[in-house]
Amino acid sequence: MREHHESLSHELPYAVKCFYFAFALFGNVVINKIPSRHIRFGYYKLLGAKIGPNAGFSRRVEISYPRGLSIQGNASVGGFSLLDARGGITIGKNVNISSYTKLITGSHDVDDPKFTADFRPIVVGDYAWISTGAIVLQGVTIGEGAVVAAGAVVTRDIPPYEIWGGVPAKFIRKRECEPAYHCKKPRFLY
Repeated sequence: MREHHESLSHELPYAVKCFYFAFALFGNVVINKIPSRHIRFGYYKLLGAKIGPNAGFSRRVEISYPRGLSIQGNASVGGFSLLDARGGITIGKNVNISSYTKLITGSHDVDDPKFTADFRPIVVGDYAWISTGAIVLQGVTIGEGAVVAAGAVVTRDIPPYEIWGGVPAKFIRKRECEPAYHCKKPRFLY
């Protein structure tokens, strides 16, 4: 049997955890639809998310356990994405996570008779781009400047400046330049 990692929420007392998850659920049902990023960011920061300057996520981004999320400056997350941060998600600077993407830090051990839950962090390096509808699974590190193709399922680490795609994701080619851009938040509220 393999070693299991607990959810970051195990640090909270049970009663606090119940209230916390109720507030997080309220945020995912109501707050994430409000067309004001200031209100959405304020709410998720209140729940413990670390959100850097000029970071942005569109409406309808669902965050499971905001305390486990750290998103640095100029990073952007598209609408209808799911960030399951129960195992911890760290997103670097100038990262573009496109719409309908899922970052899932939890799983279960299928060989364990108790089907024990297992949580491992996801790390996304600076200047990475995770394209529309991609899924990144627990314990994966996406290297600086790496690109994940649309619809890919990432089950293992991707080295810096490589482009991967497919199910499961496989190496396609190296990126031909080192990015020097800054993702900008949209001028309009959404």
